[in-house]
Amino acid sequence: MYDELIEKIKKIRPTELTDEELLGFINDAVARTCEDSYDKNSNAYKEDLLLYYVLGQLALYSGDLAEYSNYCILYNNAAAAFRRISFEQSPVRFDSNVNLW
Repeated sequence: MYDELIEKIKKIRPTELTDEELLGFINDAVARTCEDSYDKNSNAYKEDLLLYYVLGQLALYSGDLAEYSNYCILYNNAAAAFRRISFEQSPVRFDSNVNLW
């Protein structure tokens, strides 16, 4: 399901981690972003959101805190856009000051 995203991650930031470990990061990003009432199997969430989360975790894993910080910012921006697009019609309200990282 995320094979293309995993390949993109590996091209941007080569890593010794397995595809299963990268998939674990992706699943973590989906779990942090989507509430239980949201259909996690839909394609409404953005690829950028997942990409930035995983790249941030890889930067943290390698000890590159400056790059980690940059990816945190990119992730938070993508998460805010995701919330606006996905939940703007929803009766559920989200606190815009919540950091989903």
